[in-house]
Amino acid sequence: MTTIIIHKPGQQHPPRKEAMLTSSGNPAKDQYVVYHDDGSTAFESYGTTIAVRPVDYPSNPIRLDREHWNYSITTARYRNRFLGEATAATRKRISNGQYVLAKLNV
Repeated sequence: MTTIIIHKPGQQHPPRKEAMLTSSGNPAKDQYVVYHDDGSTAFESYGTTIAVRPVDYPSNPIRLDREHWNYSITTARYRNRFLGEATAATRKRISNGQYVLAKLNV
């Protein structure tokens, strides 16, 4: 079966959320990749936006939530999968300006 989604020009659509997978291949509870109309993607953990990758990365930096980017072991595990790197590499990219800490949740 094929699903066809028709987007009306100029109309905003709700972001599409996709559950990340556990190491055993099952959908992870409360860990999502969010796809936005503008082509950017975000990682959401327990209802909190942790990271946003703009469509034009690396021209514009990835933004990480200042308060929650390294909140828990579980958040770190899935954030690492989303970014494709370990926490040490993320810290280095924050230090050298490739990633920016920002307030992503209001």
